[in-house]
Amino acid sequence: MFLFRELSQKNRNSLLVGGTIALGYFIYKYREAQRQPRVVGKINQLFIYPLKSAEGIPITSGYAAEQGFEWEGLDDRGWAIRYEHNNVKISSREEPRLLRINVKKISETEAEFSAPNFRSLKVKLESDPTNKVSSIHIFGQDVDCEDIGDQAADWASEYIGKRSRISFKPHGRPCRTYYKTNWRLTSNPISDLDRAAFHDGYPYNILGCDSLEEINRKIPDRKYTWNNFRPNIVVKADNEEPWAEDNWKGILQIGEAKLAVASQTPRCVVTTINLETLQRDKEGEPLTTLKTFRQPKGKDSINFTKEKYKTWPMVGMNTVIIKPGKISVGDQIILTPY
Repeated sequence: MFLFRELSQKNRNSLLVGGTIALGYFIYKYREAQRQPRVVGKINQLFIYPLKSAEGIPITSGYAAEQGFEWEGLDDRGWAIRYEHNNVKISSREEPRLLRINVKKISETEAEFSAPNFRSLKVKLESDPTNKVSSIHIFGQDVDCEDIGDQAADWASEYIGKRSRISFKPHGRPCRTYYKTNWRLTSNPISDLDRAAFHDGYPYNILGCDSLEEINRKIPDRKYTWNNFRPNIVVKADNEEPWAEDNWKGILQIGEAKLAVASQTPRCVVTTINLETLQRDKEGEPLTTLKTFRQPKGKDSINFTKEKYKTWPMVGMNTVIIKPGKISVGDQIILTPY
């Protein structure tokens, strides 16, 4: 029977060196295999939200551009309403009625804003010479944009009940980061384009089918839909596990586009608004339950720009664009880890 102690010191050293080399080789090959591109899921649904905080539009394909989805002349979060007196953006956090506004393309040059029991407003899809240069204050950033005029301002003011104006075509806005140092992007071998429109922070948001299903299992007396969490990209993970998208660190090839997951998405009181009554949930759901199992952990729980984010539940993944291109429902999602 072979015994290690019966070997000479020289042979012992040789065996140890050989074993170390072999172990190192296997570790190297394992890590190399983990870095190989692999299919992790496919696109289940796509949404575009032309007016910030208004209703979304389901689409079958769209162009993943620098600042967000473009679809048939509409830009994701390409319009936003702001208070007239201070230029601060208005979202459904402040004015839940925004959730009832519907945006519809009505011609090659115009879209229409409408809401239940309220007159409609026609707006141009492209910049108009009469638009004035303006800015909007959104989450600590003053963003250059266009103001689309007094008629639109009167419509927004009448609907909201406060003097308001409508912003259009944000220019050169960098993404709003939730971290002082973003561990998911710092090792990215390809820099993202670092642009957003009137989004809360990033131009794209990914959420998994299985993740939403788990939320509804955990809170059986409610029924949550994509409208509550407002993702652009709904995915079906190949492993059929909830929150699989949390672990997609790397480059995501989807159709013609390349994206990268930037951070988990902190969720606020907007998710508690009942989309029928526009009232906030008296028990604070879904946030109350989500806080029991979806608060940030590990690297996602440190280096926040604001301490409050440590206690916010995370649902969905903020995503940046690396290479623009067309994305369609049914496209595979190919992850190249880094």
